[in-house]
Amino acid sequence: MATTGADLLRTAVAEFLEETKLTKKTKTLAAYSTSLDYFAESCPKQYLEDIERRDLLRFAAFLRDEKEQAPRSCWNKFSNVMSFLKVNGIRGLVKKTDWPRYTEEEPEIYEQEELDTLFKACDDQERLWFEFFLMTGVREQGVMYAYWSDVNIKHATVRVSHKSDRAWTPKAYKEREIPIPSNLVESLAAVGLLFNDLLPSR
Repeated sequence: MATTGADLLRTAVAEFLEETKLTKKTKTLAAYSTSLDYFAESCPKQYLEDIERRDLLRFAAFLRDEKEQAPRSCWNKFSNVMSFLKVNGIRGLVKKTDWPRYTEEEPEIYEQEELDTLFKACDDQERLWFEFFLMTGVREQGVMYAYWSDVNIKHATVRVSHKSDRAWTPKAYKEREIPIPSNLVESLAAVGLLFNDLLPSR
């Protein structure tokens, strides 16, 4: 979707978001929309050809100081705007050192005592869901779009697969099969009818 330098910034943004809506997931569209809205707030330029390095430096500072975004959020939104500019043929405005910086945080680890407290407070259905999350390692949307047909009790596996009827694709577009421990297999087998009600069969 390359545009000419004289194109209005707002027109280019609208076209970019329209294409994103057609080709990406809803969360991706929302992330780009927010990033470009913030960029429009921080940058008074009307034309793509007028955008320069200083505008992007101001944008990074705007995210940090005005919007009080966390370092990782600053980087993500800056990256989204850079992707938008790249699609429109605008490259090389910033140096690597101009990008917002963040420290990759270690994921929070729950101790067994905390898990025991959580499971103690769950009813049977809630416990099954949390066990499924814990013992498969599947992300939120992977569980949301799981079907009963993805669960193979006999082979003790769960499949993360594309769902064309839900317009959902696994992360990185890679389907995979995950082995599950015997205690989760037993839980699923014991409440198979209930689980079949909770998850679509196809």
